[in-house]
Amino acid sequence: MDSIVFSGCSYTYGEGLWRETGDTHQNSENQKYLLENRWTTQVSNHFNINQISKGYNGGNNIGSIKFVKDELDASTWNGNDIKLIIFQTTQFNRHQFSIDEQISEIEKFVEEFENKNIPVRFIHWQWVDITEEEIGIFLNRKHDFLGKLSPSLFPDKTFPPYDGNKLSSKIIRDRTIYILDKFNFHEMVYHHDAHKKGTLSNKYTLAGKLNCNDFHMNQQGHDVLAKTINNYIEQNKLL
Repeated sequence: MDSIVFSGCSYTYGEGLWRETGDTHQNSENQKYLLENRWTTQVSNHFNINQISKGYNGGNNIGSIKFVKDELDASTWNGNDIKLIIFQTTQFNRHQFSIDEQISEIEKFVEEFENKNIPVRFIHWQWVDITEEEIGIFLNRKHDFLGKLSPSLFPDKTFPPYDGNKLSSKIIRDRTIYILDKFNFHEMVYHHDAHKKGTLSNKYTLAGKLNCNDFHMNQQGHDVLAKTINNYIEQNKLL
């Protein structure tokens, strides 16, 4: 059976999407709504392909790598033919490895699976949008006062700590799916803007739509992810 593997944290799991039913507490019925309407299911249905996703919420980048490897091993026995991996990166501080160590593991992960003719593509929650040229400027200035002020050179960038020198990884950048024409979807779920009218997170979070404190994506947010990823897969003939 042809399958897509989806790996990530709560934004891939669909945390909170059950709230769209109008219920105030999670139960088996509204959990069904979550599973049937999250973006991973929409993508799978669009291509009439089997979905392999984590059955639990949360996670970190290294755990996502392990999940995919474990699923690939299991799929060999279960008759699944993995056609594509969609990897949603999450916060680096969720694992004890440094940023660069995690990126190295992700790069090795890409090489391993693409050597098996299984393409890997990324969407990012908070991965900073920074090029090799920009990170070079940052590193060259890190020993003077401009080190901390360097974002003024690129006002729309959030610059990394010094152990994030690999954030400009070409392997990851070349395989990134842009959401709403942005390298990451951070603005869509930015906590501090969720209750401010006119912001992206007010439009796309449960907090913005339902006036609650759940900052995960609402149905419209999931629909945007699904449509964008579907278009990317079709345009790049990945399936």
